Order: sequence, then C-alpha cells, then structure tokens
Amino acid sequence: MSVNTLNCELMKDIAQFPPLSALLLSFLLMSVLILPLMGWLIVRIAKNQLYHLNTRILLIVHCSGIFVHCLDR
Repeated sequence: MSVNTLNCELMKDIAQFPPLSALLLSFLLMSVLILPLMGWLIVRIAKNQLYHLNTRILLIVHCSGIFVHCLDR
C-alpha cells in the first residue's frame, strides 16, 4: 500500500466515526435553530429604546457576528 492509500483509509475511518457524525449533526441542528432566534434578537435590540445607541450598536454587531458564524455551518 502506498502512503496515499493509507491516508485515504485513515481519512475514511475518521469521517465515518459515529461520535464525530453525531457531534456534527448536533452542531447543524443547533445552528439551524439559532438562526431565526438571532434574527429576532437583532430586530428586538434595534427597536428597544431603553438601551443607549452605542450599546445597541455593540449588541447588534456582536449578534450579527454570531449569526454569520452559525450561518457558515
């Protein structure tokens, strides 16, 4: 067997490892659930006048970053 074949077999074993698949599935489900929640939170922060403008901007930027992070999964 060549080194390339051994690497392919190793990568196949890693990709088919059941705990890894379960972990990736849980990440996907959490990302799908959090996207609408983050959108709602951004709108709620933007409309809430109780926060100072700078605080609202910081919270919206932070939530937008989390939204983008969850979106790329």
